[in-house]
Amino acid sequence: MGIDNNDSFPISDEYRRLLIVSPFLSENFLNRFGNVKQKYLISMQNSLDKISDDTLKKYNRIWVLDELAEDKSEDDISRLSGLHAKLYIGENEKSVTLWNGSSNATHAGFSSQNVEALVELRGERRKVGINKFLDENSENSAINFLKEYGKTTLDEEEKRKENLEKELEKKLEEYKANLLKMRLRVKIRPESKELYKIIVCPNITNLGYSSEEIKGICYPITLQKQTNKINISLLWEDKIIFHKVPLLSLTSLVAFELKIKDKRISQKMEFVLNLPVEGMPERRNDKIIRAILRDSNGFIQYLRILLIENQNIFLFNHNIINHGKDDYKNKQNRIHMPLAEE
Repeated sequence: MGIDNNDSFPISDEYRRLLIVSPFLSENFLNRFGNVKQKYLISMQNSLDKISDDTLKKYNRIWVLDELAEDKSEDDISRLSGLHAKLYIGENEKSVTLWNGSSNATHAGFSSQNVEALVELRGERRKVGINKFLDENSENSAINFLKEYGKTTLDEEEKRKENLEKELEKKLEEYKANLLKMRLRVKIRPESKELYKIIVCPNITNLGYSSEEIKGICYPITLQKQTNKINISLLWEDKIIFHKVPLLSLTSLVAFELKIKDKRISQKMEFVLNLPVEGMPERRNDKIIRAILRDSNGFIQYLRILLIENQNIFLFNHNIINHGKDDYKNKQNRIHMPLAEE
């Protein structure tokens, strides 16, 4: 999702029962399923505390991770440390549809604002239904790591801290909206033999954003963050240039990280934008395919891609390919995978 600006929503409200597992939530997402008769929710305490009582009352049961149960088995690979899982199970009389991936239960997670991936699986309710997932009589059930949710009672100091955190989050959201208004774009230009520069520049400047507490960086997702990140100006008065980028690392997907700090409280926001691109070399995709097909594993992966309908993005494991020129001095500064956005 988010690759072709398609806002299609994969989870309908026509299921009889629905389970949502997500660390982050938004009010408008949780209110989308008015026709579902039985709804269940698993999330984090602080995320649930931000949701209104009117919305939470629409869910039959709500759980959070039980920190005491979490420590019972150090080796249990099913343990959700801090709850990072994103899982959605829609259930009818006999069938179940399950979605698993990177999308949080928020508007941004299921819209063109973010680049996200979800895998959809289908099965029989008696084998993989919600009751199987939350079976209180099974030692392997997720219910053993959960406890019923109860709203947190805050003292005055905690309330002040929470209000400040919300203010900081709001400022980050406002700046992200400001970034989108700038209509950023990517330009690809040759720099030297087999190397290019990626230029990120705005179509609109001087939008007047003034929150100086925000610090930001950006980098193409095909390059490693630590060695390639560049600070961004709040007003984005000039273009940002990433130099000496190999052909197979060229991309229109740019990662952003925003931070804000006030009175020893800090907040961070990370997201990826798929920006309009011009100047992408025509031979890039052909070279990506040739790199993938260098060995039998890559060939098998390519065949799988061809068998998938409506495939919009290729992401390949670094074991498939070792690309780039051997004498490229910044070889370690990029991820070892070719990426085609369309």
